[in-house]
Amino acid sequence: MMIIIFNKTREYSYFLLFLLLIVGALFTVDQVYANQESYEMQEIRVNEGDTLWSIASQYYLESGVSIQEYIYHVQKVNNLDNVMIYPGQTLVVLVAEQ
Repeated sequence: MMIIIFNKTREYSYFLLFLLLIVGALFTVDQVYANQESYEMQEIRVNEGDTLWSIASQYYLESGVSIQEYIYHVQKVNNLDNVMIYPGQTLVVLVAEQ
């Protein structure tokens, strides 16, 4: 009898944990889309001496994410395998709408 109660309690715990994860994921997705409504993608040209860090430091505060997350986003959007960028290269970055 005790084993059956323990198993049901564990099943309920897993179910509640699963529900909390789903609600958390939905809330996070909702926040991401809410934040994106006031931002737009903009093309910029890389200048001599620019790094992803220096570019991100100009724009990340507007996006509401950390500088590391912003750099990751720039890499992902621009299909960059690493942080190497070159003068004259065009990058797409997230900026606040004017």
